[in-house]
Amino acid sequence: MSEEEQKKDAGLTSVPDLAAKLATNADAETKAFLAAVLKASEAQAAELAAVRKSLETSEAERKGAETEARDKMLRADLRTAAKEAGAVNAGDILAFVDVAEVTLGADGAPTNLADLVKNVKEAKPYLFSAANTSATHMPPPAKTAEARHASELKPAEYNARLRELGVDANKIRRR
Repeated sequence: MSEEEQKKDAGLTSVPDLAAKLATNADAETKAFLAAVLKASEAQAAELAAVRKSLETSEAERKGAETEARDKMLRADLRTAAKEAGAVNAGDILAFVDVAEVTLGADGAPTNLADLVKNVKEAKPYLFSAANTSATHMPPPAKTAEARHASELKPAEYNARLRELGVDANKIRRR
């Protein structure tokens, strides 16, 4: 059996044969075929729209996560620059730095953070520790142990005090 005969037996025909068959078998068969093709193409279009919407949502989520990560890294870099500049509280410096002024290098790392922190330091010097590290106030005086009579001490305190003095409590005679 030839290949053409096998195709005819299986119901498969060439495109010109199919076109001729559609043209001769008039409306009912053609309409049913076109309706099936139209229904399939509408289903594919709906599926394509759903995939496109899902892709747009995923892309928006990715961009949001990327922006959030970049902002966190930038805030961490700003805190580091503020600490290096002597900020008392690096978190306070973030409120005075305009993130839009940060320039990024080719590798994506910020390049002008030190300058931005320096500008804040010049405008708000009270946010930074003084260059002079000498203290202007005196620390409180050290507390001295109050002298108490041995009869006022609890037994545990009495024995601890004897151990501090290097005295064996067993050799002391108590009244």
